[in-house]
Order: sequence, then structure tokens, then C-alpha cells
Amino acid sequence: MDLNKLFFKHQIALMRAAGAGKSVQRASLHVCADAIASRIVDIQRRNGAFAGALIPAAQL
Repeated sequence: MDLNKLFFKHQIALMRAAGAGKSVQRASLHVCADAIASRIVDIQRRNGAFAGALIPAAQL
């Protein structure tokens, strides 16, 4: 999967978390967003394009 698709999925997970009514749903979506962010960072590092770690979703 390319980085653009991962960034898109990450953003969607964050938006869904922001709109989640229940804290359990929000936490689950934050975990999903963080997992996607980890994949993004791994791909960037492997390609020598590391731009820094992404902020954990729960801190946004």
C-alpha cells in the first residue's frame, strides 16, 4: 500500500474517532490510527524519508 492511501486511512480513522459517541469506540479508532501511523513511519524509514514520528491519536 502506498503512503497516500495510508495517510488517507489514518485521517479517516482520526475523523471517525473525533465523531465517535462512545469512549470505547473512540479508543478503538485511536488504536487503529496509531497502527496506521506506525506503518507510515516504518515505510518512511525504510525508504530514507523519515519525517518524524506522528503524534499518538489520543493526544490530538
